Amino acid sequence: MGEDKTWRFLGIWMKNRWEWTASLLSCMYYSITAVGFYDAMSAEQVDFILNQTEMQTLVCTADYAKKVVTMKQGGKAQNVTSIIITDDADPAQLSSAQEVGIAIHTFAAVMQAGDQGSAMPFIEP
Repeated sequence: MGEDKTWRFLGIWMKNRWEWTASLLSCMYYSITAVGFYDAMSAEQVDFILNQTEMQTLVCTADYAKKVVTMKQGGKAQNVTSIIITDDADPAQLSSAQEVGIAIHTFAAVMQAGDQGSAMPFIEP
């Protein structure tokens, strides 16, 4: 809460690809603040942002998802409960994410859910 509204955040952690732009545009459509994470950031810097925003969901590639799971195993990224990955995750990665309370969804599955009419209603920014 702040400035008389409830803030919602989505983390985006990947190198330049079309899913980055699609995620950003989706945030605009649903009045969600997108937060970009970058290679140069340390785990402590990422954790600071995650804590400040109480961020629960990130969109990232499998390699960054692995970093978030490792962070959570080490006591960081405690608010993160969901990761949307843009590529395939191996079964070991899915298992380790589940063990720390993170649900892994594929970007394709999220897009398909929207195509099937289960998208949230538009929220004016």
